[in-house]
Amino acid sequence: MNPILEQNVIGDFLLREEDAHYSRGLATVIEGAGVLKPGAVLGKRTKSSVTATPTAGNTGNGVMGTVTLGALAKTGNYLLRCIAAATNAGTFAVFTPSGYRLADATVAAVYAGGHLNFTLADGATDFIVGDTFTIAVTGDGKYDYAKAGAVNGLADAVAVLLVPVDTTADDVPNVLILERDALVSTQGLIFDETIDDDDKRAAMIAGLKEVGILTVQGA
Repeated sequence: MNPILEQNVIGDFLLREEDAHYSRGLATVIEGAGVLKPGAVLGKRTKSSVTATPTAGNTGNGVMGTVTLGALAKTGNYLLRCIAAATNAGTFAVFTPSGYRLADATVAAVYAGGHLNFTLADGATDFIVGDTFTIAVTGDGKYDYAKAGAVNGLADAVAVLLVPVDTTADDVPNVLILERDALVSTQGLIFDETIDDDDKRAAMIAGLKEVGILTVQGA
């Protein structure tokens, strides 16, 4: 039997929503998520792209290597500013998009932190105090199962799927989701396989509560 036909229906989990379908929205579900059934607990990919750009006019010409995200990464522009110059080296202060200062980065050394991981290579011309880089963290806003340990935004549960969807071959746009101000039964919710213990499940339910989707046990 087609697995998309073996599914929950909205009445299996949705107990109450706001009038005029205010609680609902439309989403694009990511290709490769497979067959998702109504009741699937979703996260939103808010951090899918990282771009590092040197500021025009920098004296130093060192190159930023590949930047990867940590679990604490935020959407927006991180700023790196050279605060100490040295031959074939240098020190950069690192600031989050909100302006919070993280641990400093050293040129030509691996930087590993809760927000970002990278190596800023030394160039033929050394950096001077005041040289800067911007690291932009952006997301495509697509949805998938909320997953434990994800660093791209999907770790946070923010919605519940309302209709069946098959993403085996491609992204699926305009998918109906529950995204705010509603009451659902935990009995009809479907979690990703990474949500494999009570603590992770509780974290997903807490995430739904943050957007106004409240849960009751087994109603």
